[in-house]
Amino acid sequence: MDFIDGEKSLNKRLQLGEQLNTSHLHLNVRSVSFINQFALPRQRKEEERKKALPKSRFNICAEEFAEKTFITENWKISVTEDISGNSNPSIRTFRTTFSKPTKENPVNSVIASAFIFVSVKGTTYNVDGYRMEGSRQIFNKVAEFNEKWIDKIVEEKKKVRKIFDMNDGGDFLKTRLPKVNPEVEEEEKAVWR
Repeated sequence: MDFIDGEKSLNKRLQLGEQLNTSHLHLNVRSVSFINQFALPRQRKEEERKKALPKSRFNICAEEFAEKTFITENWKISVTEDISGNSNPSIRTFRTTFSKPTKENPVNSVIASAFIFVSVKGTTYNVDGYRMEGSRQIFNKVAEFNEKWIDKIVEEKKKVRKIFDMNDGGDFLKTRLPKVNPEVEEEEKAVWR
């Protein structure tokens, strides 16, 4: 009798295990369908919402100032907030990037920047002034902008790049890498073929 009861309990355990496995499988399928139906679209909506968030009043003020002040024929501008550790929440700095994108070269190797300082007093957002990259002089918001300043910054950067050419044709690397026995190098190449 004990043997039969043991066999019945074993069968019940096996049936229970199968039910658990199948229910676990259904949970997995359900969870996958839940993810596909709800979680992924919600994530996409959140990403779209983040992209479509209204701009801050600081940002709007800086962009309007940049469009009115930095009028150029040859340069495209882009305004982004420059987070550089400013501890004062009523003053923010925005970086205006000047570049000349083309179809052949959409990302320029040399760009210039201007920094716009925006402050808030009560409910009024004001531009306090701007500063060109590489200069300590802060211009008043009514100071006239000159496109030649951008050209000068870019030319200076190009000169520095010519002087400190980081691509030395591999001479630096050749002096720093260990010498390899040509026979060993050929064997390694053969292994990887």
